[in-house]
Amino acid sequence: MEIKYIDINEIKPYENNPRLNRKTIDKLKELIANGEVVFNVPIVIDKNNVIVKGHSRWTALKELGYKICPVIVSENSDEINNEDRIQDNIVQELSTWKQEELSIEIRDTDINPKDYNINFKDLGYHEKYNPDITAGDVKSAQALFLGQGQPSKDFIELVCPYCGEEFMVDRNEVKNYV
Repeated sequence: MEIKYIDINEIKPYENNPRLNRKTIDKLKELIANGEVVFNVPIVIDKNNVIVKGHSRWTALKELGYKICPVIVSENSDEINNEDRIQDNIVQELSTWKQEELSIEIRDTDINPKDYNINFKDLGYHEKYNPDITAGDVKSAQALFLGQGQPSKDFIELVCPYCGEEFMVDRNEVKNYV
């Protein structure tokens, strides 16, 4: 497979694309424009430059004003490309999340699960999870837990019943939730 770089206007969307991609396109535009993600997955097109895979990525790039787009030209038959278009999207519907691992991975990033309609409860977060808690807050609590800081409050150790993570929490804050 060879990656080619072609004029974005030479690429044509598949006219019968059954996906409604507006939310995905808007989020991709935001992520690419903010530099949160780097566009590094080529669009797959057929021999007539019609998109096989990558409608959302192509639209996001086009709307952001990109002039050139990386592509891979499929050498498959029209029949195979048409099936590939559908299978590429449908197969994702079979996936589910490993909730504990996702919870851990998201916690170590700046990703807000609410931006992706991910329910905090599904991730094992308490209903009163505060998304304003930063990685710095967690590091400060860990430092206190490890005896590397001076507590300014009356901290107690709690263990999360969902993930087993140990936390240092102000005793007075716990009383607010009980």
